[in-house]
Amino acid sequence: LASLPVAGKRFLLLRADIADKKLAHGIRRLGAEAHEVPAYRTVPASVDTARLMQMLAAGEVDVITFTSSSTVANLAAKLEGKASLNSARIACIGPKTVDAATRAGLNVDIVATEHTLAGLVAAIEEYFKKET
Repeated sequence: LASLPVAGKRFLLLRADIADKKLAHGIRRLGAEAHEVPAYRTVPASVDTARLMQMLAAGEVDVITFTSSSTVANLAAKLEGKASLNSARIACIGPKTVDAATRAGLNVDIVATEHTLAGLVAAIEEYFKKET
């Protein structure tokens, strides 16, 4: 490990309070120090659940985007199985979010190849180009 470029380096990981530990563990396995500091807390927002359910029931939503596993969990908790997503497409930013959506019983239609917001937008654009 001592010959690896990061061995002996010190990393400061500014992260969400609910971030998984894989990055820190990976850095440590390479012989470096990883100091995790929660830079923000992920908390569910106040949502007008009745309006959200009305929009979904009326088919007013074409795409539901998920940018993290917590967005999937928070929507699922708000809806508590009360609303149908009807024909809305499900778009996810990356594999971890896809996994969370699948575990929540959602069928994922769109997945970003590049796991960024720009990548998610590009994936949505590409999806609808193919559909037309």
